[in-house]
Amino acid sequence: MSPTCCNRLSTSPNVRGKTLSGQKWVYVGDRDHPFDIFDFWRDHSASGIDDFLQAHGYRGHLNADAHNLYDHFFVSGDIFKGGCWSHYRRHLFDARKMIRHVLT
Repeated sequence: MSPTCCNRLSTSPNVRGKTLSGQKWVYVGDRDHPFDIFDFWRDHSASGIDDFLQAHGYRGHLNADAHNLYDHFFVSGDIFKGGCWSHYRRHLFDARKMIRHVLT
């Protein structure tokens, strides 16, 4: 398995006769271990990502957003947190606007 795994959590409707709400987990590997996995779970807990990472005995870097459902992965030190660049970038742009406003 890849030493770095990127993960994206998004709410997604599942249409099969009726609409169900749930979480879609997207896992992306790296150049040496290429994979793209899309996994849908009906609840809004961490059980989907828990099952996937534990089943594969994952250790390495997990690039994920700051949602608190990821926190338990980083306690043991086997999985290292990599922040979400989109969220990071957004805060940089917000800070830049605030600094410009304060300086003018």
